Amino acid sequence: MTAPLLSNSVAIEAADLLFAWPGKSPVIDIAHFSVARGERIFLRGPSGSGKSTLLGLLGGVLNPARGRVSLFGQDITALSAGERDRFRGEHLGFIFQMFNLIPYLGVLENVLLPAQFAPARTARIPNGDLVAEGSRLLAALGLRSPDYLRRPVTQLSIGEQQRVAAARALLGRPGIIVADEPTSSLDYDSREDFLRLLMSECTVQESTLLFVSHDTSLGPLFDRNLSLREINRA
Repeated sequence: MTAPLLSNSVAIEAADLLFAWPGKSPVIDIAHFSVARGERIFLRGPSGSGKSTLLGLLGGVLNPARGRVSLFGQDITALSAGERDRFRGEHLGFIFQMFNLIPYLGVLENVLLPAQFAPARTARIPNGDLVAEGSRLLAALGLRSPDYLRRPVTQLSIGEQQRVAAARALLGRPGIIVADEPTSSLDYDSREDFLRLLMSECTVQESTLLFVSHDTSLGPLFDRNLSLREINRA
């Protein structure tokens, strides 16, 4: 069994972290990196700088060659692959650049998908009402019309798909939201509008937000603005 989410003031902590792809020089070499619980961090860096690799390490998708990653006090590098998968499903929500929505499912079905793999998410929803919570999240992120709920995601605009992906990540109040370049295909006004809605919902759910992008114009919207080059020695 995966350990329950611990009450810890530090949401994310990486120490002595080293990672290299087979036959390559290290792409990540970080002495220490931490994010406080509830903090909203903007991590910037150019394409190819290792941002997505770092997110894979922090989420337990990749294993470091050396070092430790702790989420709310749980050392995920000490867990088995199955335990890491369960911990990630229960406590992390991911928003990807390409959104990764399931094209043959409707909007609400996409949003509710995490609950099928992580029962702990359902347990954190008031009254366990998945449909009501999914609908609330969509409305909070700007998709208020009931017509959206069963519409195929293939019929949505890029901006609408982005909001569905965010609602899916937020379902079940995960302690950490990780966003990997999710606004790269939007214009500036749309990006800022989406970010404000996302941050507002993270505040409601008391979720920590780690937002990764090469777009430095978004940095001032966050609690802390950090360059990957400041922490990565590789």
